[in-house]
Amino acid sequence: MLSAPSRKATLREVAARAGVSLATASRCLRQGTVGNVRATTQARVRAAARALGYKSNPLLGEVMRFVRRRAPDRLLGTLAHLVEPEFWEAGSKNRLGRYGPAVKAHALRYNFGVAPFPLGVPDFEPERLAKILLARGIEGVVLEVFPGKAFVESFPWGQFSSVLVGHALRSPGLDCVVSDHSRGVLLAGQKLLERGYRRIGLALEERHVADTNGAWVDGFHLLQQRHPHLGDIPPLIEAEMGAAAFIAWLRKHRIDAVMTISIMHRCQNPMLRWLKEAGVACPGEVAVATLDRSFVPLPWAGLDQSSDEISAAGVDLCMTKLRLGERGIPAIPRTILLHAYWCEGETARRIER
Repeated sequence: MLSAPSRKATLREVAARAGVSLATASRCLRQGTVGNVRATTQARVRAAARALGYKSNPLLGEVMRFVRRRAPDRLLGTLAHLVEPEFWEAGSKNRLGRYGPAVKAHALRYNFGVAPFPLGVPDFEPERLAKILLARGIEGVVLEVFPGKAFVESFPWGQFSSVLVGHALRSPGLDCVVSDHSRGVLLAGQKLLERGYRRIGLALEERHVADTNGAWVDGFHLLQQRHPHLGDIPPLIEAEMGAAAFIAWLRKHRIDAVMTISIMHRCQNPMLRWLKEAGVACPGEVAVATLDRSFVPLPWAGLDQSSDEISAAGVDLCMTKLRLGERGIPAIPRTILLHAYWCEGETARRIER
């Protein structure tokens, strides 16, 4: 027999237990907007809420503020979008970073706006950034950049619902939405095999390996297990990729297809130029396929990591956490993996129909 759902405590009951007005109870339980309420009163109200098992709905608060403004063209709320300093310094048109435009577009479906902020610049130290966000009523944070150790240790995560897009972090263990990098390497390798390439290698810089927690290298090892004839080809992992090491690796292992990344040192990958200077024809003798062409759509063949879908899923997860009142570092972090898809290009042969 199904039991009746348990009754939820109300804000009015919390106020009565704490001996305060309804408005005072509401202010004490609202993030960053306590105002001039005494600390002892705040503690009493929060203790009453815990005792009664009261859970506030932050999105309902946003709706009520929206209603009070009586402005139908206003947004219900705002998400913060943390970007690398270079995007912030590039000016207003580029301040949303790589994922921001799609984050902004999807947030509008919830009638939420997006405000970009740089991460890791002196004017926005962790404590000051948190105060700015709370003063603006922003409790949802979407990050597209790795927070440094100092930021991780100083930012008050417990006051925000946070989601990382495009990357996964071991510490702190934030909920994140990323491309399935291991599956992507398997997909790219299979596409190259279908195009007649037989000696497929992986060439990355160390920072690419770190940024993906080794997932691209793991995917390459899985590809080698499925296709044993690739097993004797070691991945080329360099601190900084150079022409001499790249061409030597290519020739030593008789490689006819390279999986890599199209951007290195924030510039276009120079491998096509290195091949031309070495007298190697691309894509006739050697193909080059990028594992991520979604941000900079070069004429390369390779994978689009579905950045817009990653952004949308990140917003969905952040809004869900806001609605449920989930704040801080999760006890068990969630990772949502999205699939990449193959794009034809000039750097790999096409399948003859």
